Amino acid sequence: MTTFPLRFRSIPANTTKAELSELLSVSPECISLARTEWKGDSLTATVTFKKEKLAKSFLKNNDVLIGGERLLVDDHFLSLTVLSSHDDDVVEYDLVNRECYRICLCLLYSIIAVHGLNGHAFNTWAAAGGTMWLRDFLPEHFQKARILTYGYNSNVRNSDAISDTTEFAKQLLVFLVDNRQSKVRP
Repeated sequence: MTTFPLRFRSIPANTTKAELSELLSVSPECISLARTEWKGDSLTATVTFKKEKLAKSFLKNNDVLIGGERLLVDDHFLSLTVLSSHDDDVVEYDLVNRECYRICLCLLYSIIAVHGLNGHAFNTWAAAGGTMWLRDFLPEHFQKARILTYGYNSNVRNSDAISDTTEFAKQLLVFLVDNRQSKVRP
């Protein structure tokens, strides 16, 4: 069975999986909802659609609103996508640098899955029925981990691309360094 995964970003932080499920007309089991720390107080969802027409309608119209906020919708999953995270964060204020950052007392490490050449940040890790093992199984075995997948344009078939794997690795490292907010968190 073919499924159609989409990523929804910039979801207001108070949104629940049940609300998103109702809005998108999918079962809650087909959704991951995780905090996206480098985008402020927002969430990211991955949603597996069983109907291509429904998925394409969200991609084409790109007019999904929650609480007056327009969500960003894509199917390419480029850059980092948080699949699982914990909400047990404590907000701290750094008086010296005058900035807020989060310290998570529950997370011990981050797991970042990186697909290979001609791969896809979501589909590489998904079974034909839509089960995505990084999202659907790994969190229960690694409860103290934040789980992410990293997507990059890895198409080399019929491509004039001049980037190599070293460039892809550098892009990931730069993104991680630039977006790390906590000095304590992994």
